[in-house]
Amino acid sequence: MEQFILHFFKKKTREVDVQLLTAHFESVVGFEVVEEAKSIQYIYTHPRLGYKAAFILSKSSMVPDLVRLDPSYLDVNFRLELPLLTPTYVVKEIFQITQNLVEKFHLYIYTSLLEDVMEFKIETLTVLFNQSKNYYKERNPLILSSYQVVSENKATAILRYIDEAPHLQKYYEDYNIFVPKYHILKDGDDNLVLAMEWREGQAIVFPPYLDFVFYRTASEVKVIPIDDIVEVIYEFLENVPGFIKETKVINHNNMKKGMKLMKKTRFEKFTHNFSKEELTSIVD
Repeated sequence: MEQFILHFFKKKTREVDVQLLTAHFESVVGFEVVEEAKSIQYIYTHPRLGYKAAFILSKSSMVPDLVRLDPSYLDVNFRLELPLLTPTYVVKEIFQITQNLVEKFHLYIYTSLLEDVMEFKIETLTVLFNQSKNYYKERNPLILSSYQVVSENKATAILRYIDEAPHLQKYYEDYNIFVPKYHILKDGDDNLVLAMEWREGQAIVFPPYLDFVFYRTASEVKVIPIDDIVEVIYEFLENVPGFIKETKVINHNNMKKGMKLMKKTRFEKFTHNFSKEELTSIVD
C-alpha cells in the first residue's frame, strides 16, 4: 500500500540525539525498535487495533525536492510513513504521537504537498492526509475492493468501541454488566458483518453498528439480526452515558423484563455462511 510520507527538519542544525530518540519511542506503548544497516525503524502497532505506522531514521536524505526548500531548515533524515488507507480514528492518534515528538525534539515538517517546510499543525496535516487518501482511493478501486470500506462515522465508532472497551469494562464491573467483543466477520459476498455473543439472562452492552447477535440459550445458539432483537427489547435499552451514541445497554433491572419477551418471541431461523475477517481490513 502507498504511504503518506512526512519528513522532519530542524532549524540550522542536523543534530538528533539518537539515544534520546530511541528512548522516547521505547517509552511509548506500541513501538518496536528495529535497527538495520542503513536505518533505524521505530515501528508502531496500535495496541488494540493492529494498524501500523513507522518512524524511520535513515543514513541519507529521502526528500526528493530538497534543493528548492528554505536552506535555513535542515533535513535530519527522519520521516514518518503512514499507510494511506489508515482509518481516521487511528490517523488522529498517530498524528498526536507525532505532535508530541515534534514538540520534544523541536522538529519541523515537510511533505511533497507543501510549498516549503513548516511548523507542525495537526489540522493542516489532517487535510493533506485526507486529500492523499481520497486521491489514492479514486485511483485504485481494485486495491480498495479487497478492503471493507465504511463511512468515517462507522469506522470511528467501531474502532473507538474496541479501543476503549477496557475502560468500559472497568466502568460496568461493579454493575456486573458484560462488555462483549465484536466478532469481525464477512458473509458469502465478502460484505462486512459485525456480531456479538449474548448469553440468555445476561445484562450486557450492545456495541455500535451491530448486524447480528449469537444468542446463546441452554439448548442452542440462535443467529438473530440485531434489528429483530431491538424490536423486541427496545423499551429496555438505555444509552451508555458519555460514550458512543449508537452503543446501548440492558441493565439487570430491565434484563428480566427483556428476557420474558425474548423467550416469548419466535425468531426466524437464519442460515449464515460467515467467515472471519481482519479488523485491519476496515477503512473509511
